[in-house]
Amino acid sequence: MTPPANAYDTSEYRLNPGLQQIGAGAAYAKNIDGTGQVVAIVDTGVNTGLAEFSGAIDGRSTDIVKERAGQSLTDADGHGTVVAAVIGARKNGVQTQGVAYGAKILAIRADAYSATGKAANEFFTSDIEAATRHATESGVGVINYSLGGEGFVPIGLADAFKQAANRDIILVASAGNDGKDTVTNLIALGVTGDATTGHGIVVGSVGASNTISSFSNRAGALANSYVVAPGEMIRAVDNDGDAVTATGTSVAAPHVSGAAALLRQAFPHLTGTQIVDLILRTATDLGAPGTDAVYGRGLLNVAGAMAPVGTSSIPTGTTTAAAATTGAEATATTLRLGAAFGDALSANATLGRTIMLDEYQRAYSADVTARIARAQPGHGLEGWVGGDKGMDFVGAPVGAGGYASFADRGADRGVQVPERAGSGRSFAFTSSVTPGTEIGIASGRPMAARFGLAAVEGNTVDPISGDPARSAFLGIADAGRNVSLRTDLGDGLSMAAGVALRQEGDGWRRGADRAWGDHGDRQVVMAEMRKTWGAGHVGVQFGELTERGSALDSSGDSAFAFGQPVNTRFTALFAAANLGPVEAFGTWQYGVTADTRLGSGLIRSLSGVRSDSWQLGLARNDVLADRDRLSLSVAQPLRVSSGSAGIDAPVGRTDDGQVLRETTSASLTPSGRQIDIELAYRIMLDEDSELNFGGLMQTSPGHDDGAGPAFATAVRYLVRF
Repeated sequence: MTPPANAYDTSEYRLNPGLQQIGAGAAYAKNIDGTGQVVAIVDTGVNTGLAEFSGAIDGRSTDIVKERAGQSLTDADGHGTVVAAVIGARKNGVQTQGVAYGAKILAIRADAYSATGKAANEFFTSDIEAATRHATESGVGVINYSLGGEGFVPIGLADAFKQAANRDIILVASAGNDGKDTVTNLIALGVTGDATTGHGIVVGSVGASNTISSFSNRAGALANSYVVAPGEMIRAVDNDGDAVTATGTSVAAPHVSGAAALLRQAFPHLTGTQIVDLILRTATDLGAPGTDAVYGRGLLNVAGAMAPVGTSSIPTGTTTAAAATTGAEATATTLRLGAAFGDALSANATLGRTIMLDEYQRAYSADVTARIARAQPGHGLEGWVGGDKGMDFVGAPVGAGGYASFADRGADRGVQVPERAGSGRSFAFTSSVTPGTEIGIASGRPMAARFGLAAVEGNTVDPISGDPARSAFLGIADAGRNVSLRTDLGDGLSMAAGVALRQEGDGWRRGADRAWGDHGDRQVVMAEMRKTWGAGHVGVQFGELTERGSALDSSGDSAFAFGQPVNTRFTALFAAANLGPVEAFGTWQYGVTADTRLGSGLIRSLSGVRSDSWQLGLARNDVLADRDRLSLSVAQPLRVSSGSAGIDAPVGRTDDGQVLRETTSASLTPSGRQIDIELAYRIMLDEDSELNFGGLMQTSPGHDDGAGPAFATAVRYLVRF
């Protein structure tokens, strides 16, 4: 069971501020404590009988010096015990805890033999070589060398380091306590030599303020392989089991060794060189910006190393290797649901378990449900009140039966943004090509105004919510260019047909902030048959909506991208009738979206998607005054009534590089049903002016069953001149 995020934050943890300084809590919060890892310590031995090392000492621990063969690991000096405590003292509620308190310690005593049994305070390179080979053969993951000494690196010792590197062992050496401008410690030089192929790290010391310790050797020539860690007044235990505070690069280095053990447990698929690179790359920059000659790469940062590094991607295939080249960029993964889908997918468990892989192919929770944006329910109030505010119009008759009009948004004239050029301009042209036949051509003006009840003279209602009498399917594509033709067949019958095209380049795009309807090409082809008689109108429409990069106005990027066109065939019925003093009107629209395989993203397919909208209303003239009009309407905006999406999401990875995927079918039906109840009143004040009042109530706005009702009221005064 995963503990609370702060369960690691105990008094024992706080006794060693170095743990907080390096951000070790980020690992502990994820139950990472070094369990399953073995860290070798080449030093003066360890007092294995201390409570701090209960169960911590690996059975292959040994005294490598032949002259002491058969003797115990007893630490006559105390140095090795302190180092071991910093790495792996148990979390037992007393004294202190190590960085990797769950790791095993392979203690290798290698200090020189002393006939008196007292500490000799020196090491022979031959014994360090032997200790390194023993650690290598024991299969440890990390070897810690908190040892000093200058000189050249003997061939045998260099070969031992190479052998360890070939076994993918991480080699950590202290920088030394001579206060020099560069590292001259032969062990440090050896573990970072070319033969170790990126397996070595050198560690300097800083104090609590992250300032380089006066005694610490600086990075110098080894800056690329050098980090700093806490090395002043570090709490540990000595060989008698007493609490002590220790200072020196000898206690800085085991912070890094412990961190390496944590990372090896957390990310078992990473190689030693990758973990070394991760430690160096995520170190907190100190001193001069970038790698410098004092702090090298910076301060050890376990939290940074545990977090995603580089560009993260959502794997679309079955292997992590493929994700490096074919994965979808995680930060760009966004889905904008069209209004018809409401709150669908927002709580999908599989999408919530989606993972992403960082540059090291490490798996992290992506929870892409947080990247699903819903179309916010709107009431169209600003447009209803403002109308075409800011637009400059000019129109004129053309020939005997034509009319052309142009509009320009004046505020856009001074905007020097290439992507926005022309976005505020529109034109419309209508002409009678033969008696009874009219053609309309427009750009930036909706074709919907020439179909259905919207084309009826004296439209029955002027709603705040937008006109639900217009085709909802046409509206998805009706913002670009269009052409339509209507012809009178006689006896009140007329037929109309049109094509509307919306292309990606139309209008002003805003990069990642693009709005609904701003992704992909959309096209509608539709036809209408209408019957008109003295008391009303009735008609039927048929059409097909083709979307490239979207589906019913839903569009996505990266892992949510729609790779194939989506077709929706739709039909609609509309009618308006004069029932004495009252006019009744209504529309019903229904769409069938073709089953579609969308590609290799998180949403692989759409199936069984059906959608509908409807409106019913009553209107009456001369209610309170001559030439006034009162209308009441009830409408449901376009809503997906059935359908599902095929989800295929990565939910984990194995140590051998396989991506674990989960497939499921997710309902696309929203939880609620938005109903718009609207009351509108208009009174003509004179031939050129009118006053409008509107009131709107929306239940379950956004088709969200959990959303409270929304209300809007407005008053509008119009003057025509």
